[in-house]
Amino acid sequence: MSPSYADTVKLVEDNYFHWEFNMRMKLSRKGLLAHIIKPEFNALSDRSTVQWKTDNLKALGVIGGDVSLTYQVYIRGATTAADSWRMLGEQFNRITLKNRLIVTKKLHNFKMESGTRFAVHVDQFKAIVLQMETIGEPLDETQHLVLLLGSLTDEYQMISTVFENTPNMMRSKLSPVLMHRMNRHRLNRRRSLRRRAMTSVSSMASASTARRLGTRKRSAARRRPTRNAGKSRGRHPTTRSRLRVRWPRLNGSSTPVQACT
Repeated sequence: MSPSYADTVKLVEDNYFHWEFNMRMKLSRKGLLAHIIKPEFNALSDRSTVQWKTDNLKALGVIGGDVSLTYQVYIRGATTAADSWRMLGEQFNRITLKNRLIVTKKLHNFKMESGTRFAVHVDQFKAIVLQMETIGEPLDETQHLVLLLGSLTDEYQMISTVFENTPNMMRSKLSPVLMHRMNRHRLNRRRSLRRRAMTSVSSMASASTARRLGTRKRSAARRRPTRNAGKSRGRHPTTRSRLRVRWPRLNGSSTPVQACT
């Protein structure tokens, strides 16, 4: 496990076993691992020196710094790193026992609901298995298969029948195949969801482009001159334009005579 990850792990209610391992690695890198070992198992260290006491306080600070604020109350009375280590172990072992009962009951009562996809059911099952590993109860591959097959509905009864009628030697070969098929099914489902998302995004982009093109065409149509543009509006004469003026040349008079239409 990388040092950067170990440095970020905080002790909470359900990750004591992971935190304990990471804290051991962290103290080991800092040269402080001996300060959480019981004196009877570390007789070579001289605990009366100033250097030992200084390093012990450093180890106590490292341990307390990686405990969440909620659970720092359990080590407020600790004066050495070994005391804080022991107090946390006793407290979280009691909490872990309670969690172990809850998660174990949840695992054995886990059943596939009708209408649930197989990949979703497998993901839910793996989440419970991860909780079992977190509380220090890892399951082997055979237990995985037994509990998973027992949680399936009648639709998958044929898979359970095949395993029941398969010799033990063949089960070891079929188990990786089944798990591989489960993983492939989940991978294909993720690819399908990703493909749908990309299709949805592309369709939205196409619709947006079509709307922009339609707007441009309408704007261009408004700006484009019409066929009769520039012609006079005398095509439909008004009442005033209907009046004709005649200039008769009677007796040499130049006075116009207005005639009605």
